[in-house]
Amino acid sequence: MTKGKKNAIIIMSVAVLLLVSMAVAAGIVGTDKMLALIGGRKPDTTETTGNTDGNVQFVSSRPAKVSAVFVKTDKLGLSASADKKSNSDLIAKAAENIKSKGFDAVFVEVPEERGFACTDGKLDVLSVFAEKAKEQGFYICFVYGGTEFGKDELASLGSGFDCVAFSGDMTAEQRKNAVGVLHSENKKVSAALFADDTDAADCASVLDSRFADFLISFPADKTSAGEKYASALERVNDIARARGLNFAASLRADLFASGGTDGAMMITEQLDSCESLDSCMGAVMYDYELFLSDSSFASAILKYMAEQTREELEKDFELRNFSGSTRTTNESKITFTGSSSPLSPLKLNGKDVKRETNGDFSFETELKVGKNEFSFEHKDKTYKYTVTYEIKILDSITPTQSMEVPGGSSITVTATALKGADVTASLGGTKVKLKQQSNFVQDENGTKLDETSDFAVYSGKISIPKSTSKVQSLGRIKVYASFNGLSATASGASVSVSAVIPTPEPEPAQPDSTEHPSTEKPSDTTSPSNPDSPSDPSKPSDTTESPSTGGSVDFDPSKMLTPYAYAGVSGRSKMCEIISLCETMPANVVDDCVPFSSPLPAGTFDYISSEYTYGGSRYYRLASGKNVLVSKTKLISKGYNLPQNKVSVVASSSNSDATTIKFGLTWKVPFNVAVKNQSYLPSSQASGGSLYAVTAFNGKYLDLTFSHSGNVEGKVSVSGSKIVSAASWKPDTKAKTLTLRLTLRNPGKFYGYSIGYTSDGCLTLKVKAKPSASLKGSVVMIDAGHGGNDSGAICAYNPGSSKKYEKQINLLLAKKIKAKLEARGATVIMTRSDDTYVSLDNRAAMGRKKNPDMFIAVHCDSSESASPMGTSAYYYQAYSFPLASAVHKRIVSTYKNSIYSSASSATLKKIDRGTNMYPFRVTRIEECPAVLIEYGFVSNISECKLLWSDSVQEKLAQATVDGIADYIASN
Repeated sequence: MTKGKKNAIIIMSVAVLLLVSMAVAAGIVGTDKMLALIGGRKPDTTETTGNTDGNVQFVSSRPAKVSAVFVKTDKLGLSASADKKSNSDLIAKAAENIKSKGFDAVFVEVPEERGFACTDGKLDVLSVFAEKAKEQGFYICFVYGGTEFGKDELASLGSGFDCVAFSGDMTAEQRKNAVGVLHSENKKVSAALFADDTDAADCASVLDSRFADFLISFPADKTSAGEKYASALERVNDIARARGLNFAASLRADLFASGGTDGAMMITEQLDSCESLDSCMGAVMYDYELFLSDSSFASAILKYMAEQTREELEKDFELRNFSGSTRTTNESKITFTGSSSPLSPLKLNGKDVKRETNGDFSFETELKVGKNEFSFEHKDKTYKYTVTYEIKILDSITPTQSMEVPGGSSITVTATALKGADVTASLGGTKVKLKQQSNFVQDENGTKLDETSDFAVYSGKISIPKSTSKVQSLGRIKVYASFNGLSATASGASVSVSAVIPTPEPEPAQPDSTEHPSTEKPSDTTSPSNPDSPSDPSKPSDTTESPSTGGSVDFDPSKMLTPYAYAGVSGRSKMCEIISLCETMPANVVDDCVPFSSPLPAGTFDYISSEYTYGGSRYYRLASGKNVLVSKTKLISKGYNLPQNKVSVVASSSNSDATTIKFGLTWKVPFNVAVKNQSYLPSSQASGGSLYAVTAFNGKYLDLTFSHSGNVEGKVSVSGSKIVSAASWKPDTKAKTLTLRLTLRNPGKFYGYSIGYTSDGCLTLKVKAKPSASLKGSVVMIDAGHGGNDSGAICAYNPGSSKKYEKQINLLLAKKIKAKLEARGATVIMTRSDDTYVSLDNRAAMGRKKNPDMFIAVHCDSSESASPMGTSAYYYQAYSFPLASAVHKRIVSTYKNSIYSSASSATLKKIDRGTNMYPFRVTRIEECPAVLIEYGFVSNISECKLLWSDSVQEKLAQATVDGIADYIASN
């Protein structure tokens, strides 16, 4: 700091001290004048006042800006048939309720009869109210309605109040006497006078700013409380300012409660007028009885007071799920979801529409065959819509795009037809009956068909004949449906069978007479002759075997072969290289995700045996028996043929985190990793007809199968492994495959794996050991669904103009889950922490790279119908089922026992929508159990309202955390 600046500060400080000294001498310390002199402002919560002789000095608890409500004690709901304690509790409840509405002051009418008769004597209502109001931190003003006020009347008021306001019925002399008594007898209580703009000057002359006295502008009738109100306030404001006083503005909301939108708009405009006046200390709302109700009128005013928004008042009619004014449907019901101003009536064809307090609505209505006219009326406007209902037996079929598929596979044909219809499909002379599936169809964007629909989903598989050297045309898929004597036909995709592309039989680059598949036999494993026999998990493998590492074969990755150079084998073939992690399907599946067909890493090579098209995408069928997207590959049109692969076990070891095995390969052959001996439900019993649904995880083995392979060197050690008890090799000379079977130490206990090429050139398999034994130390990835320009489903209930979408509820829930997990010692990784778009592939990639112990995707469900409700959980890998089930059970229990505890039995039956298998993109990872939770339906207006509730979100978040803890404890 420079010397000049220091001197300036010293001079300024001295000046301020002199100013304060002069102010003390003038008797204006603590007044607004003093604050004006030093360029300051009033404190936010208190005001200090005093007089010239120093005898009057006190601190008022009055807020700088009062938000008050007028209370009549005879409207508190007291009961003469109750005792004093019960009625006191009612008064306390009233004070709490006023606080919850956002008020910070109460103006309480002094009753003519102070004592209220209870069963055990009289209750001093005014004193009790003052006590309970003080407990809530209120500024308390007693409103005295009499014309005479002396020492006796003052004494009768008791204590615990901050101000006495005198009615406008007093004469000028009576006002002067009343204020004088109050000031002389109680120097810590302010006086206030009710006045309109005609007598405000006379009233102001009686009041004293040193006592924090103030005026209360009070309109005499509805006329003066209406359009004339603002100009009257300005005149009162000028009078108050001239006398160094403040004034409170009375807002007669009670006079305009029947005025709907216009009435509420007027009150909010009056609040704006108060805010703009420099001497206005706040507003007194009339009255408590009105704001005690949950009326849309009161709610709109309170919302404006709290948030300064007229959103609900300015709302116009809007249908959120209806584009245009006409629609044709094959359903016998139509759902209307939208919003309106809650303060103006909404009618449909002359009848009132049931709405939420914020004006939102969602309901179904029956349709008659043909045209149905709907006329909505709102705010003196009419909105007309025409819905045409056409009965249609067969609504849609898939697939519809032309395709060329590999021989020996099958195609799933799906049709949406009326419930109870007889549906068949045919292709190339083959005819199959389609079975009706679960009437609840889900996809990445939400529910497309629910149980209330007139339609059901039917599906079946058509087998494709074997490929030949030429492309075979099978014609178009035909679907036939019949129902009650009616019938319909629809054509689908044109299907061809792709031609075979010759592929070589890989051969060893040189004769091999010494290397054979080897089997490690720890003390707790079965003999090689029966590798499928269960091991004894009670005997740890590291008790008899040492050291805890295996392998030791030298491996030079620079010597790995590729199709880009001659590899000692004659001939060249059509091949491809995987260029990024690529999901796969087995050879006989062309249109479905299969949990036991694992992805291939970048750098993998294989021969192309055929090509096909499905759903507009091109696929290669590989010689290894996998189908892959062409877009994930690089074509090698004339690749050099490669020899049979040899697998070298470079190293194997186990620690508390994982069992790790490193392999050296002759070339980067395709491989597959799958859990074996897992039981699956018959598709007829599974939700949506899934082929891979489970009711428990009971897998016993993890198989790693190398294609185009026949020999192995080196040993796999599982000594010290917490997850694997034995390792054995299973060659298949006919299929040219070599399988490493890892026996799980505890059947049914598995936590994921990762596999890929590491920087040392090795293919590295890591089998995850059991994570932490509790939440403390666990790593959980939380994926808040949607985000950014992906809003998810539109909510049927919007609590605010900025709260409209599923993505917002998902993020709020995810953050609460995160906080609760961290409070219990878990580490939480979020895929997004704000309103950011993250692609599904990037979310899944995060799950693979960050190595969490669990992955939880947080979503809400939606339907085209307004009635579906409830919660569901989804898994893809069988070993993700235990986590999905544990979390789902907790959420269902929370809904039934807490959130919907008072609901009907019919409602309670709808809550549990099951733990289901579905191939959501984010659940298709192998590294850990990954699940997706649908917490409820945002298309159901009642459930959507609950999902927006902070307290409900807290309960659902707690249920999720408890479910995760249950999973950890039982696994």
